[in-house]
Amino acid sequence: GERLGSWNPLIWMNSLLLWGTIFIPLIHMASRGVERTGPPHSNFDAITPDTSFATMLTGVGDFAFVTTGQSMLVEIMAEMRSPEELPTAYVRYSMPFQLVAMSIIGF
Repeated sequence: GERLGSWNPLIWMNSLLLWGTIFIPLIHMASRGVERTGPPHSNFDAITPDTSFATMLTGVGDFAFVTTGQSMLVEIMAEMRSPEELPTAYVRYSMPFQLVAMSIIGF
């Protein structure tokens, strides 16, 4: 269990659960229809009418920020002498830094 991907059943279970959390609500809402799943007198706009370049750039930045950690953690684990210490290092050093940075910058 020291190497990433060494437990294939867990990877498959994680993938199936992820797909389930995405598709089960979507199928449920699609089967009920927009009228029953949306708030009364609500409208659906795929792209809001007041979209600007700044709001699009903010959305792309948020997406990049959220997804970057997934690839960075794998790279950090690959470079560590003791990858099993990643949770401790993450909770002690990375989380407090992220909380302070996000509190100051805002997210």
